[in-house]
Amino acid sequence: MEKIPENSRKRAGLNVRIAALMLLYFHEHFHHKIESFGIRMTLARQEPAFLNYWTGAKQKALQGKSLNIEEALANAAMYRQIGEAKYKNLLGSLVIDAAKKFLTQDFYPTSPVGYSSAPNYLSNFAFRQGLFELQARLSENSNTPKQDISDWYAAPRMAQALFNVDDLLDHLWLVAPSQVPPLLPGVAPLRSRSTRDILRCLRNLGWQVLPKRGKGSHIMLDHPFNEGSITLKANCKDLTPGLIKSVENVVGSSLGEWC
Repeated sequence: MEKIPENSRKRAGLNVRIAALMLLYFHEHFHHKIESFGIRMTLARQEPAFLNYWTGAKQKALQGKSLNIEEALANAAMYRQIGEAKYKNLLGSLVIDAAKKFLTQDFYPTSPVGYSSAPNYLSNFAFRQGLFELQARLSENSNTPKQDISDWYAAPRMAQALFNVDDLLDHLWLVAPSQVPPLLPGVAPLRSRSTRDILRCLRNLGWQVLPKRGKGSHIMLDHPFNEGSITLKANCKDLTPGLIKSVENVVGSSLGEWC
Protein backbone atom coordinates (compact mmCIF):
# COMPACT_ATOMS: atom_id res chain seq x y z
CA MET A 1 0.00 0.00 0.00
CA GLU A 2 1.33 3.43 -0.99
CA LYS A 3 2.36 5.56 1.96
CA ILE A 4 0.35 8.77 2.34
CA PRO A 5 2.57 11.85 2.81
CA GLU A 6 2.47 13.44 6.26
CA ASN A 7 1.05 16.75 5.00
CA SER A 8 -1.72 14.89 3.13
CA ARG A 9 -2.67 12.97 6.29
CA LYS A 10 -2.82 16.20 8.27
CA ARG A 11 -5.00 17.86 5.66
CA ALA A 12 -7.29 14.82 5.52
CA GLY A 13 -7.61 14.87 9.30
CA LEU A 14 -8.46 18.57 9.20
CA ASN A 15 -11.07 17.96 6.48
CA VAL A 16 -12.70 15.27 8.62
CA ARG A 17 -13.02 17.74 11.50
CA ILE A 18 -14.44 20.36 9.14
CA ALA A 19 -16.97 17.82 7.84
CA ALA A 20 -18.06 17.01 11.40
CA LEU A 21 -18.55 20.71 12.11
CA MET A 22 -20.53 21.11 8.89
CA LEU A 23 -22.85 18.21 9.75
CA LEU A 24 -23.67 19.82 13.08
CA TYR A 25 -24.22 23.15 11.36
CA PHE A 26 -26.59 21.67 8.74
CA HIS A 27 -28.68 20.03 11.46
CA GLU A 28 -29.02 23.21 13.51
CA HIS A 29 -29.50 25.39 10.43
CA PHE A 30 -32.55 23.33 9.50
CA HIS A 31 -34.03 24.17 12.90
CA HIS A 32 -33.34 27.85 12.15
CA LYS A 33 -35.32 27.49 8.91
CA ILE A 34 -38.30 26.12 10.83
CA GLU A 35 -37.97 28.95 13.34
CA SER A 36 -37.96 31.36 10.38
CA PHE A 37 -41.18 29.78 9.12
CA GLY A 38 -42.68 30.13 12.59
CA ILE A 39 -41.71 33.81 12.75
CA ARG A 40 -43.42 34.42 9.39
CA MET A 41 -46.56 32.69 10.63
CA THR A 42 -46.46 34.72 13.83
CA LEU A 43 -46.21 37.99 11.92
CA ALA A 44 -48.92 37.03 9.41
CA ARG A 45 -51.42 35.91 12.03
CA GLN A 46 -50.47 38.33 14.80
CA GLU A 47 -50.46 35.44 17.26
CA PRO A 48 -47.58 33.38 18.76
CA ALA A 49 -47.75 30.56 16.21
CA PHE A 50 -44.21 29.33 16.77
CA LEU A 51 -44.41 29.56 20.56
CA ASN A 52 -47.65 27.58 20.50
CA TYR A 53 -46.01 24.90 18.36
CA TRP A 54 -42.87 24.85 20.55
CA THR A 55 -44.83 24.34 23.77
CA GLY A 56 -47.49 22.13 22.22
CA ALA A 57 -47.04 19.80 19.25
CA LYS A 58 -43.23 19.84 19.34
CA GLN A 59 -43.05 18.88 23.01
CA LYS A 60 -45.41 15.97 22.40
CA ALA A 61 -43.18 14.82 19.55
CA LEU A 62 -40.09 15.11 21.75
CA GLN A 63 -41.83 12.99 24.38
CA GLY A 64 -42.35 10.25 21.79
CA LYS A 65 -46.11 10.67 21.53
CA SER A 66 -45.80 11.07 17.74
CA LEU A 67 -43.11 10.98 15.04
CA ASN A 68 -40.56 13.71 15.72
CA ILE A 69 -40.49 14.74 12.08
CA GLU A 70 -38.54 17.95 12.70
CA GLU A 71 -35.53 16.06 14.07
CA ALA A 72 -35.83 13.45 11.33
CA LEU A 73 -35.68 16.18 8.70
CA ALA A 74 -32.82 17.98 10.47
CA ASN A 75 -30.83 14.74 10.41
CA ALA A 76 -31.75 14.18 6.76
CA ALA A 77 -30.55 17.71 5.94
CA MET A 78 -27.09 16.72 7.18
CA TYR A 79 -26.84 13.97 4.56
CA ARG A 80 -28.41 15.99 1.76
CA GLN A 81 -26.28 19.11 2.14
CA ILE A 82 -22.90 17.51 2.83
CA GLY A 83 -23.21 15.85 -0.59
CA GLU A 84 -23.51 19.13 -2.50
CA ALA A 85 -20.84 19.73 -5.13
CA LYS A 86 -19.34 22.80 -3.43
CA TYR A 87 -18.57 20.83 -0.27
CA LYS A 88 -17.21 17.90 -2.25
CA ASN A 89 -14.86 20.32 -4.01
CA LEU A 90 -13.83 21.81 -0.67
CA LEU A 91 -13.21 18.61 1.30
CA GLY A 92 -12.73 15.94 -1.37
CA SER A 93 -14.86 12.97 -2.39
CA LEU A 94 -13.28 10.54 0.10
CA VAL A 95 -14.17 12.68 3.12
CA ILE A 96 -17.70 13.39 1.86
CA ASP A 97 -18.36 9.73 1.05
CA ALA A 98 -17.04 8.72 4.48
CA ALA A 99 -19.30 11.29 6.16
CA LYS A 100 -22.38 10.01 4.32
CA LYS A 101 -21.47 6.42 5.14
CA PHE A 102 -21.06 7.33 8.81
CA LEU A 103 -24.51 8.90 8.86
CA THR A 104 -26.34 6.00 7.24
CA GLN A 105 -24.46 3.11 8.88
CA ASP A 106 -23.59 4.44 12.34
CA PHE A 107 -25.32 7.69 13.25
CA TYR A 108 -28.91 7.18 12.10
CA PRO A 109 -29.33 3.60 13.40
CA THR A 110 -28.16 4.61 16.88
CA SER A 111 -30.11 7.88 17.07
CA PRO A 112 -33.20 8.32 19.28
CA VAL A 113 -36.70 7.62 17.98
CA GLY A 114 -37.66 10.23 15.42
CA TYR A 115 -34.06 11.23 14.72
CA SER A 116 -33.47 7.72 13.38
CA SER A 117 -36.22 8.17 10.76
CA ALA A 118 -33.94 10.43 8.68
CA PRO A 119 -33.36 7.77 5.94
CA ASN A 120 -37.05 8.09 5.04
CA TYR A 121 -36.47 11.70 3.96
CA LEU A 122 -33.25 11.62 1.95
CA SER A 123 -34.78 11.96 -1.53
CA ASN A 124 -35.89 15.35 -2.83
CA PHE A 125 -39.56 14.34 -2.98
CA ALA A 126 -39.65 12.71 0.45
CA PHE A 127 -37.80 15.62 2.07
CA ARG A 128 -40.17 18.20 0.56
CA GLN A 129 -43.22 16.18 1.59
CA GLY A 130 -41.85 15.91 5.10
CA LEU A 131 -41.12 19.63 5.22
CA PHE A 132 -44.66 20.48 4.10
CA GLU A 133 -46.11 18.15 6.73
CA LEU A 134 -43.97 19.85 9.37
CA GLN A 135 -45.20 23.26 8.21
CA ALA A 136 -48.80 22.04 8.52
CA ARG A 137 -48.05 20.77 12.03
CA LEU A 138 -46.65 24.12 13.06
CA SER A 139 -49.49 26.00 11.38
CA GLU A 140 -52.16 23.99 13.24
CA ASN A 141 -50.09 23.20 16.36
CA SER A 142 -51.01 19.58 15.85
CA ASN A 143 -49.04 16.42 15.03
CA THR A 144 -52.04 15.20 13.01
CA PRO A 145 -52.81 18.25 10.86
CA LYS A 146 -55.96 18.33 8.76
CA GLN A 147 -54.55 20.55 6.04
CA ASP A 148 -53.66 19.04 2.65
CA ILE A 149 -49.88 19.42 2.68
CA SER A 150 -49.85 19.92 -1.09
CA ASP A 151 -51.18 23.43 -0.35
CA TRP A 152 -47.64 24.40 0.56
CA TYR A 153 -46.47 23.93 -3.03
CA ALA A 154 -48.00 27.38 -3.59
CA ALA A 155 -45.52 28.85 -1.07
CA PRO A 156 -42.33 26.78 -1.43
CA ARG A 157 -40.00 29.26 0.31
CA MET A 158 -41.85 29.73 3.57
CA ALA A 159 -39.07 27.91 5.44
CA GLN A 160 -36.24 29.89 3.89
CA ALA A 161 -33.73 31.04 6.50
CA LEU A 162 -34.21 34.63 7.65
CA PHE A 163 -30.50 35.21 8.14
CA ASN A 164 -28.30 35.14 5.07
CA VAL A 165 -24.69 34.34 5.94
CA ASP A 166 -23.49 36.31 2.90
CA ASP A 167 -24.94 39.48 4.44
CA LEU A 168 -23.04 38.82 7.68
CA LEU A 169 -19.58 38.07 6.27
CA ASP A 170 -18.36 41.61 6.92
CA HIS A 171 -19.00 40.97 10.61
CA LEU A 172 -17.88 37.33 10.73
CA TRP A 173 -14.18 36.95 11.49
CA LEU A 174 -12.06 33.85 11.70
CA VAL A 175 -8.74 34.69 13.33
CA ALA A 176 -5.89 32.35 12.47
CA PRO A 177 -2.11 32.55 12.89
CA SER A 178 -0.10 32.88 9.70
CA GLN A 179 0.17 29.67 7.64
CA VAL A 180 -2.63 27.93 9.57
CA PRO A 181 -5.54 26.71 7.39
CA PRO A 182 -9.11 27.76 8.33
CA LEU A 183 -11.23 25.42 10.44
CA LEU A 184 -14.56 26.81 9.23
CA PRO A 185 -15.72 25.86 5.73
CA GLY A 186 -16.08 28.64 3.21
CA VAL A 187 -14.82 31.40 5.53
CA ALA A 188 -11.45 32.84 4.60
CA PRO A 189 -9.48 33.67 7.73
CA LEU A 190 -8.31 37.18 8.51
CA ARG A 191 -4.63 36.68 9.21
CA SER A 192 -2.93 38.50 12.03
CA ARG A 193 0.03 40.37 10.54
CA SER A 194 2.96 42.30 11.90
CA THR A 195 3.53 46.02 11.44
CA ARG A 196 6.58 45.22 9.36
CA ASP A 197 4.53 43.07 6.96
CA ILE A 198 1.81 45.70 6.57
CA LEU A 199 4.37 48.47 5.96
CA ARG A 200 5.96 46.40 3.21
CA CYS A 201 2.57 45.85 1.56
CA LEU A 202 1.65 49.53 1.79
CA ARG A 203 4.98 50.69 0.38
CA ASN A 204 4.42 48.38 -2.59
CA LEU A 205 1.18 50.29 -3.16
CA GLY A 206 2.89 53.68 -3.02
CA TRP A 207 2.08 54.63 0.58
CA GLN A 208 4.70 56.69 2.39
CA VAL A 209 5.55 57.08 6.07
CA LEU A 210 5.06 60.62 7.39
CA PRO A 211 8.01 61.44 9.64
CA LYS A 212 7.09 62.70 13.12
CA ARG A 213 3.35 62.56 12.40
CA GLY A 214 2.45 59.45 14.39
CA LYS A 215 1.64 59.88 18.08
CA GLY A 216 3.84 57.99 20.51
CA SER A 217 4.57 54.47 19.23
CA HIS A 218 2.42 54.84 16.10
CA ILE A 219 3.24 55.30 12.43
CA MET A 220 1.18 57.43 10.03
CA LEU A 221 1.19 56.96 6.25
CA ASP A 222 -0.36 58.82 3.34
CA HIS A 223 -0.59 58.35 -0.41
CA PRO A 224 -0.11 60.94 -3.18
CA PHE A 225 -3.36 59.88 -4.88
CA ASN A 226 -5.44 58.79 -1.90
CA GLU A 227 -7.18 61.28 0.39
CA GLY A 228 -7.17 58.95 3.38
CA SER A 229 -4.42 58.26 5.87
CA ILE A 230 -3.39 55.12 7.76
CA THR A 231 -2.10 54.84 11.30
CA LEU A 232 -0.35 51.70 12.54
CA LYS A 233 1.03 50.68 15.92
CA ALA A 234 4.81 50.46 15.57
CA ASN A 235 6.76 47.24 16.12
CA CYS A 236 3.66 45.09 16.68
CA LYS A 237 3.94 41.39 15.88
CA ASP A 238 0.17 40.75 15.68
CA LEU A 239 -1.99 43.61 14.45
CA THR A 240 -5.68 42.87 14.99
CA PRO A 241 -7.78 41.60 12.06
CA GLY A 242 -10.08 44.57 12.60
CA LEU A 243 -7.23 47.01 12.02
CA ILE A 244 -6.07 45.10 8.95
CA LYS A 245 -9.63 45.18 7.61
CA SER A 246 -9.82 48.95 8.13
CA VAL A 247 -6.49 49.40 6.34
CA GLU A 248 -7.80 47.40 3.40
CA ASN A 249 -10.91 49.58 3.32
CA VAL A 250 -8.75 52.70 3.03
CA VAL A 251 -6.50 51.10 0.42
CA GLY A 252 -9.45 49.76 -1.55
CA SER A 253 -8.10 46.24 -2.06
CA SER A 254 -6.86 43.18 -0.21
CA LEU A 255 -3.32 43.53 1.09
CA GLY A 256 -2.70 39.91 0.20
CA GLU A 257 -2.52 40.92 -3.44
CA TRP A 258 0.49 43.15 -2.75
CA CYS A 259 2.52 41.27 -0.13
